[in-house]
Amino acid sequence: MRKNWVLFLFFFIPLFGEEITVDVTDPVYKDGVLSSDKGGIIQSSKMRVQAQNLELKEVDGVKVLTAKDNLFLIYGKRFFVGDSFTYNFTTKQGVLENGVCNTEGVFIDGQKIIFNNDGTLTMDKALLTTSENKESPFSIRARNVSMDEEYKVKAKGITLSAFDTPVLYFPSYSRIMNKKFQPDPAVTYRAFWERGQGPLFLMRYRAWDKEGLKVFWRGEFRTGNKDTGSKATQYLVPRGAGMAVEIDYQDPDKQLFKFASRNFYAYDSFYNDTHPKKYQSRYRIQGSFDGMSENKKIETAGKWDALSDRNMRSDFPTQLFELQTLGRTEGFVKARYDSAFTSLYVRPRINTFQGFKQELPTLKIAVKPYAIPKTGAIFENYFKLAYLDYVYADTLHGAVHDFRSGRIESSQSLVRPVQFGFLHATPKIGFQEIYYTNGQNESSELQALFHYDFSSHATLERTFTTLTHEVKPYLDFQGLTKPTASSTDIHIFSIQDGFHNLNQLKLGLKNSFFRNSEFSPLPGFSADLYAYNFFNAETLSKPFPKGYLDLVWNYPKLTFQTNLGWNFQKNTYDHTNFALSWTVNEYFAASLELRHRGKFEWKKDNFYNYMLDVARPIDELANSPLSDERTSLFTRWQIQLAPLWTLQVQNHIGWRPGQPFYHESKFDFYTTITNTWKLRLSYMRTVRTNQYSFGITLI
Repeated sequence: MRKNWVLFLFFFIPLFGEEITVDVTDPVYKDGVLSSDKGGIIQSSKMRVQAQNLELKEVDGVKVLTAKDNLFLIYGKRFFVGDSFTYNFTTKQGVLENGVCNTEGVFIDGQKIIFNNDGTLTMDKALLTTSENKESPFSIRARNVSMDEEYKVKAKGITLSAFDTPVLYFPSYSRIMNKKFQPDPAVTYRAFWERGQGPLFLMRYRAWDKEGLKVFWRGEFRTGNKDTGSKATQYLVPRGAGMAVEIDYQDPDKQLFKFASRNFYAYDSFYNDTHPKKYQSRYRIQGSFDGMSENKKIETAGKWDALSDRNMRSDFPTQLFELQTLGRTEGFVKARYDSAFTSLYVRPRINTFQGFKQELPTLKIAVKPYAIPKTGAIFENYFKLAYLDYVYADTLHGAVHDFRSGRIESSQSLVRPVQFGFLHATPKIGFQEIYYTNGQNESSELQALFHYDFSSHATLERTFTTLTHEVKPYLDFQGLTKPTASSTDIHIFSIQDGFHNLNQLKLGLKNSFFRNSEFSPLPGFSADLYAYNFFNAETLSKPFPKGYLDLVWNYPKLTFQTNLGWNFQKNTYDHTNFALSWTVNEYFAASLELRHRGKFEWKKDNFYNYMLDVARPIDELANSPLSDERTSLFTRWQIQLAPLWTLQVQNHIGWRPGQPFYHESKFDFYTTITNTWKLRLSYMRTVRTNQYSFGITLI
């Protein structure tokens, strides 16, 4: 019969002078000795012992624990197994016979592991390995090994053996096993082989590391593949050199400010360049910062990414210290107050081969929504002031012209949610005005309009034995009056400019079936059928020119989705998407996705924004680069070839009318070596190149 540990805690608190938890099966207490041969757990603040046979006793004032058989021990954050364990609670010393310690993926096997009262461990005749198999063909043995509480291991008399044959001998060696306590090495070396580029040798030196500031210098040297008449020397021809400076800073006290910078320069060639054998200066200056005020109300952030040329970004990730700023240079200040939210945002262009809308800067003030007493209505109000400059890439100089303007925007709206039983309705009215200091005719323009919106939905639900059925009819109406200035009179910087008269109605009905139990054989299912009507639109004459159906089936291991869009105006598909995801078992999973876009589907940032459809004739858009007619097939699958071998495959096949067929693939093979090292072998085929890479990391 299993006894509750609370009964035995009564005996051992006075004996041992510290809190000890005892949980054993069928205990026997006799002459001040507690024992059990049915298994149990004994733990203190620092240690947890689990074994088949346990004994706690006091001899001459010394409190001793003995554990053996099916022994498992946790000491701090280190794990042990062994034959037997004896621990003295008075002196805080112990001995583990024929024990194995597992820490940070490294197994240390010792005939005798001594637990010292200062928290250190000492092991005699130790075996060190990263393999769970003790009979590994490779082994490292040491005469003596010690480990402190910060996982610093010191070994003496080290012998490296292969197939039981000594190969190397070291008098001593020390290493910090836990990455948390490992300092960055002062100097590191690496070597790579890049397809098309050849061998690359790197050296990284820590120049400064103090008070939250770290500075690293790095040099690199590349050799190339050149016919020298000898295969032994064809890769020894210098191809270029480079250097980099890395800076990282974090406020060591309050940690409210962070700064990072990566600055790289090289004089070399690039195989994927327009002239792959031409030497040129190449650079990338990259950085980021973010800060926060002590009261958490003011936030600042910024990042920059200056490149010497367009191809630098595709080459730079191989340099191993990218900040992932995605090529954008920007900065902002945000302030959050009880009455308003304000932000100042700036985004300049620093790479002349890029083209986009510069914000120099943009100030936004959003006033806290005001609930009008006794009405249930909410008043919303915001202002934006900006100077915008749309610049094109230098390669387009003369073909298109840049444009710029000051922009002042103000928006006020009133919303009043109401509910009538199961029916929810939300009417909304508002006024929006945008003033441009410079328009298409080199004069100022004011674009002002009213908007009147209404949304409503009802939810009907019924529960059956195995499922719940939910029906949700809904409608959304969006109305805009004719702006005071036409979209042909102002500069279009983004989707937030160029308004047009709009009366758009969306009617829909969504059916959903939910399983009441995860063990139900019925799948989850939803069908969303909806259509759009555009009242008084000159470009769309049919009552409901756009119709859509979204279907989703969810099984425990299988999901199928389809999105269908029909253009009633042209009596053809706008898009057809089919996606199937299937987890066959724990070893294999795959997905298949087919996407088709019709001739009358446009390239839009917001798919459900139809301002362009009502403002421009359909045939004019279909014959422009905005037409997104294409077909794409995506396949992804993963298979576990063996317990430690995994293969991932991705394929992308596509074609457009009048353009060549394209195909891209990626293969990733992963395996784990001796349970500690993760190896990755990769092959990637793009439209322009074939790339090979590999990586090995310590888990």
